[in-house]
Amino acid sequence: AIADRLAEMYAIERPTVLYNAPEHVPQAPGPGLRERLALPNDGRLVVVYQGLFRRGRGLGTLLDAARTVDGVRVVLIGEGDLEGDLRERGAPLGDRLIVHPFVPPDALAALTPGADLGACLIEPLTESLRLSLPNKLFEYLSAGVPVLASPLPEIRAVVEPAAVGVLADPHDPAAVAGALRQSLDPERRRAWAENSRAAVAPYAWTSGRDTFRRLILDLLAA
Repeated sequence: AIADRLAEMYAIERPTVLYNAPEHVPQAPGPGLRERLALPNDGRLVVVYQGLFRRGRGLGTLLDAARTVDGVRVVLIGEGDLEGDLRERGAPLGDRLIVHPFVPPDALAALTPGADLGACLIEPLTESLRLSLPNKLFEYLSAGVPVLASPLPEIRAVVEPAAVGVLADPHDPAAVAGALRQSLDPERRRAWAENSRAAVAPYAWTSGRDTFRRLILDLLAA
């Protein structure tokens, strides 16, 4: 969608798009998410967000929604200016909210697969965000974790056709709470998880590198 927008804005040929999502991220050695954070085995759905704590990520909405769904535990992994606000807003969740410090990307591979659902509630605050295809969406799916995501054009195009999660308005706590309740069904989550890695394939570097190679060879031949 960004390539289409650039072509329209600047009256240029549509730019070549290279996707570079990891097709599969093997779980790194070491304790997983539940072991590292000593999460109780209480049957609650573990929803993880990994990334910067900043505006436009739907984090406040996620916490407000989780307050109304007792079967949910939220784990926020990262850092940012909103950390204090998120801790305060999520205080009513008690031990159902864990805020974990930043983890280097290579170490996340040990943690992400331990979640039941990955949050990617991007808010369309700018045109860039509205048309975005966030890295974290593919980090979750490559780890076999289904997603709770925004119904933005590019995100929807990944999530809906492949049936790898649930979409909800990132501004609406009631809508996000409804999506969380849908996700409490283990059979539904299992089906989403089984579809997740296949959904990544069209966006993976294994395909992107062929496009890149053809582009370079065409330029050299020009």
